[in-house]
Amino acid sequence: MNEIKIVVAIDDVNPQRGWRILGDDTHTLLNALNKEYGVKYTLFIPSCFHNEFPLSKHKSWIKDILDIPYFEVAAHGHYHMCERKDIGEQEFLELNREQSIQRLNLLFNEWSEVEYLPTGFRMPGWGCNQESATEVSNRFKYIAAHRFINEGIKFTSQKLFYGS
Repeated sequence: MNEIKIVVAIDDVNPQRGWRILGDDTHTLLNALNKEYGVKYTLFIPSCFHNEFPLSKHKSWIKDILDIPYFEVAAHGHYHMCERKDIGEQEFLELNREQSIQRLNLLFNEWSEVEYLPTGFRMPGWGCNQESATEVSNRFKYIAAHRFINEGIKFTSQKLFYGS
């Protein structure tokens, strides 16, 4: 029998109750699935979710997440919100090249504060433009993209994974 490997991607994980996984019912379920089936998880975490939960203020939470061997931690934008109200939370859809560089610098500053630099990235809300995609690609080893929403966007990261 061939071994099947399953990885589950979970977006928007952040330190607030109900989203933090640790101490929530979700953690009990994820742990049970890992024990029973070996399921591993990629947690896509914004570095300052909705400008209210900067990782630098939650160092022990991120350390506890990183200490769990079946969790991989990846970046999921900085604010995970937009100034424009007509595009949801597609943070990198509204940013030009310079704004993308500035936003990524904020993102990496927060991650540096918790002494971890993620190698993977997923766009909040999936959307982006070519300028922001290029800048994100320059900073991450892999990108998790949406097959249809990101159609026509060229990513240059070492690895590109499509989901939907």
